[in-house]
Amino acid sequence: MKQILFVIANKKFQDFEYRIPREILENEGHQITVCAEHTGLCVGVFDHETSATIALKDAKGTDYDAVIFVGGGWALRQYQNNPEYLRLAKESKLLGAICIAPSLISDSGLFQWKQVTGRDDEEWTWQQYIENNWWIFVKKNVVVDGNIITANSPQSATAFGNEIANALR
Repeated sequence: MKQILFVIANKKFQDFEYRIPREILENEGHQITVCAEHTGLCVGVFDHETSATIALKDAKGTDYDAVIFVGGGWALRQYQNNPEYLRLAKESKLLGAICIAPSLISDSGLFQWKQVTGRDDEEWTWQQYIENNWWIFVKKNVVVDGNIITANSPQSATAFGNEIANALR
């Protein structure tokens, strides 16, 4: 059994990007912990409720076998250039990020020249953001590059969860 940390926004995290990978990893027998800016109730875009048991400032990536950063559009932008969010990414043994999260994590500078995917708004806004931080944007649903697993959207949540499960075996 591995220890997995999911990092979400307190309000308006992307329900499917959280719920589906979480279910896959729980079915594999892994222990899940939820982290957000503040502990307590977290509510998704589609009103899925969960509870964050650890605050972002108190989480240590080295305490977990994987740290998974969940998207949430504009809500997740609260973490843009947040030093605690970036620290947690740097401390991760296995890093997963979906939708907008890879763009925000690209600010860490730690994973330069890694292949990633993420949200593509068809205006290349987030692709350019990632490439400006020296990551290589790949237009695929899920991309695995070493200890980094990224996905582009809620529609990729199942494949994303399965890749994380495979990496933890």
